[in-house]
Amino acid sequence: MGATGLGVCSRHVRDELGMSYRQMDYAVRAGYLRPVREWRGRRRSSGSPRYWTDEELDVARRLGRLTAAGLALETAARVARSGPGRSEIAPGITIEVSA
Repeated sequence: MGATGLGVCSRHVRDELGMSYRQMDYAVRAGYLRPVREWRGRRRSSGSPRYWTDEELDVARRLGRLTAAGLALETAARVARSGPGRSEIAPGITIEVSA
């Protein structure tokens, strides 16, 4: 796995995060998650499998934990994409996310 796009498929990501297909699809279509669509010579098209690099899988894991903790998807995505560490989610409110 890695940044080469030879990551895991969406089914495994959904299973790990406990998300439904619809929840994950919405997060991808809204731009909160960014999987790789081309893999091993396959062309991008509707219904194409989505594959995940290690880096994007880490973002998806953080997003899943943050939404499970009750954060709104938009806020959770912003914090998840900023990586591990502290993020201000509102004036005077800081959240810390571990790797």
